[in-house]
Amino acid sequence: MTSASGDEARRRARQALEDVLGDIAPEIELEAIDPDAEFRREVDLDSVDVLNVLAGLEEALEIDIAEADASRITTLEEFLAYLADRVREPGS
Repeated sequence: MTSASGDEARRRARQALEDVLGDIAPEIELEAIDPDAEFRREVDLDSVDVLNVLAGLEEALEIDIAEADASRITTLEEFLAYLADRVREPGS
């Protein structure tokens, strides 16, 4: 497995999050979210929507998100960093 470069991985992670959130909660705009604020409070999603976001990201980025990891991620910045660390180069 080849990891995507840092900037490319972060871009792909952010785009995937925007796309998945757009399907589940189209009123949410990532640009309006404080990257250091508590993500779940900022987006105001219920637990089912959060699970749908995680499942959508796993599918879109072809990664696994451990439940234990997901529960420890609190900010948008941490979430994007977590996703970017797991993104692979397209086709690998």
